[in-house]
Amino acid sequence: MRGRNMLRVGAQVVAEVTLVGVQRGRQPPTGRHRAALARHWPKRLYGQRAQVETDFSMLKRLLDSAVRSRRRYAIDREIILRVITINLMILWCLWEWHLFSTEQDRVHYANQSD
Repeated sequence: MRGRNMLRVGAQVVAEVTLVGVQRGRQPPTGRHRAALARHWPKRLYGQRAQVETDFSMLKRLLDSAVRSRRRYAIDREIILRVITINLMILWCLWEWHLFSTEQDRVHYANQSD
């Protein structure tokens, strides 16, 4: 009997600390702890995760994923330089697109993204 009670308590503790994100378009969770998590999930903080993942993927693909520095300040400097580099690459692409596209292309693209 004691072992079953320990399993029940252990399952309850695991359910309380498990983070499961709220999924759109599905039925609300029926479990007590999952329902509480769904009610109190900070949607504003986690709403842009896909965009952030895309940005990190692009950064790693274009500028290599390994950090070669060994000291903390050098690692920080290398990461900052990579972020600056990718931002300059994006600005360069936008500038070239602006120079070589027609006004009609720009209006069409602006209307598409709304």
